[in-house]
Amino acid sequence: MAYPVRYTRTADGVNIAFTELGQGEPIIYLLSLPWSNFSVGFGNPCTSRHPEELSAFARLIIFDPRGCGLSDHGVEDLSLDGFALDIDAIADAARVERFTLYGSADASRIAIRYAATRPERVNRLILWLPSVSPERLRADPVIQAIAPLAYRDWEVYVRTLSHAVVGGWDMERAAYADAFADLVRGGIRPDEYPRFAKAMRTHDVSADLANVQAPSLALTREQAAVYTVAVVREVAAGIPNAELVCTPGNWLMPCTGDDITREIAKFLGKPYPQVEAPANADLGRMGPESSLNGHEARLSQREREVIELVALGKTNSEIARELVVTHATASRHVHNILNKLGMSRRAEMAAYAAITGLARHQAVALPRSQGRESPPASDKLPI
Repeated sequence: MAYPVRYTRTADGVNIAFTELGQGEPIIYLLSLPWSNFSVGFGNPCTSRHPEELSAFARLIIFDPRGCGLSDHGVEDLSLDGFALDIDAIADAARVERFTLYGSADASRIAIRYAATRPERVNRLILWLPSVSPERLRADPVIQAIAPLAYRDWEVYVRTLSHAVVGGWDMERAAYADAFADLVRGGIRPDEYPRFAKAMRTHDVSADLANVQAPSLALTREQAAVYTVAVVREVAAGIPNAELVCTPGNWLMPCTGDDITREIAKFLGKPYPQVEAPANADLGRMGPESSLNGHEARLSQREREVIELVALGKTNSEIARELVVTHATASRHVHNILNKLGMSRRAEMAAYAAITGLARHQAVALPRSQGRESPPASDKLPI
């Protein structure tokens, strides 16, 4: 790891891991819940790029919230106010009285609550992919397709989620998908996720928005799934003196180019030096037409029909009857599709159908893994 791990303890006795880099105005950075493990993030050039760019003009203090990464797991209080105690402890340990607070995705609601209840500590508020509550996200078809996998097959869930976050399944995005998957694995264990996700359902900041006094910046991308422009606009509209910025592309990661870093530097009034971009630096600007990748272009019309039926939960025998082909032919189609898409399970194919739009006209029914029951609807949570 490039940066040393430090620990501090919260008022309720939770050990929180953090590190810092750079010099200048302090920024406390919350990675997305519960996929936070800064040690893993700094170990990969894909995910280390954005924080290291920020450190070019600021003192970046980055930490794993309670229940995540290197911080204490099995914590009782997973409420917004509990997570706010983590920020108090980090600020005190870093000896900063006032700072910019930067929250990412589902952690943005923690940042909003903190800024609303502790205005004396927050100079500015930066929000990447914010939403008012998880309820704003649950109707999204990508969420509906992916979320149940967390309770059926964790590894398939991790792999499918990572490709949804990078906006596609093509080879150009694979390195970023792998990097995000490592963050998920390093952030939380599968047996911890149900309780953590249940607690996150209570994270509603609709009553906090108007109480935020700090100048605020809300960021998303124009074709982002789940955390869409409409979802982010609701947050920006509710916060006085908030600015909404939408950059091109559909990635749900801020590290695929320097566009997000530049917007943050501009918001803070800081000059931003040119940083040498890694390969694939412009991937974040890809639109939705790029996100369906070259694999889909190689699928035949019949293979697309098979994918739609798999997304409906059809067995090979049912697919054969539907398409009026033999069982062997249906099985061969499924096998060929899995090979073309670089997948190993039908559940991945079903989730792929939802992400790419091949199942956009039909409800998606993900195949079940052996020995596990699907959770009740109230337990199917957003990513």
